[in-house]
Amino acid sequence: MAFMNTRAAAAGIAAASALALVAGTAAQASAAPVITRQGIGKLRLGMTLAAAQSAGLVGGVRPGCESYWPLPYWSRLRSPLKGFATFNGKAPTSRLRVLSISGGARTARGIDVGSTLGQVEAAYPNSRRDFARPGDPIQFFAIITPPNSRSAFWFSREGRTGPVTSINIPRVEICE
Repeated sequence: MAFMNTRAAAAGIAAASALALVAGTAAQASAAPVITRQGIGKLRLGMTLAAAQSAGLVGGVRPGCESYWPLPYWSRLRSPLKGFATFNGKAPTSRLRVLSISGGARTARGIDVGSTLGQVEAAYPNSRRDFARPGDPIQFFAIITPPNSRSAFWFSREGRTGPVTSINIPRVEICE
């Protein structure tokens, strides 16, 4: 009889542990910073490099793509975020112009890195697919929402049907 009570207790402990793990994972997901069309948390498009650095949101800057003028400078996002912030120069007054998030955040509709094409299109039904043609020198695959806006999410993907690899606002900057 004591053996059966021990087995029942062990099963109860295992079930409670599994529920706690699921609840902990759900709490972590809901606690992830939310990406909006204006930025992520305190990191906002248009804020100065000095403000972003003093708030501990980004690291040091490095020269960006030489195809753009003025020359942009980029900085890694600080934990818990992964990705890059692009500024319109290296002066402290330079403004944040593009964010490319590759982890640590999600949109208000629950889309994050790793989301599928179907999940993105279900969350953003008015989005459009955009991709390079075979033979184009730069290959990109994206879902853009809203489809005709300067202030948009670009969900970059691996191939035409792959998962989201980064979330970019307000656009992707491609360097040739």
